[in-house]
Amino acid sequence: VLQQTFSDYEILIMDGLSTDRTKIIVKQYQSTNKNIHFYSEEDKGIYDAMNKGINTSNASWLYFMGSDDYLFDADVLKKYITMSMKECMK
Repeated sequence: VLQQTFSDYEILIMDGLSTDRTKIIVKQYQSTNKNIHFYSEEDKGIYDAMNKGINTSNASWLYFMGSDDYLFDADVLKKYITMSMKECMK
C-alpha cells in the first residue's frame, strides 16, 4: 500500500492484541508514514475489527485488506479512484 502513486489515504491497522511483532513493525512504519493508524485491542473476530475500523475511519471510501494481502501494482488505488469518480459523475 505504501508504494501506491495515489497517496491521499489512511491506513488503519486493527490488531486484536496479537502476540507477534506486529506492534513493533507498525511503529517502524509509522515513524515515516503519518497516515498509518494502529489500534490494538481485544475484538470478537474479523468482522468486529472491520466494524471498529469503519467507526474509526474518516474516509468516504473503505478498502479492507487482510494481513497477507497486497495490491497488484503501484497504480491500483489511482485507477480505482479515477474509475469511481467517473461513475459518480454519471
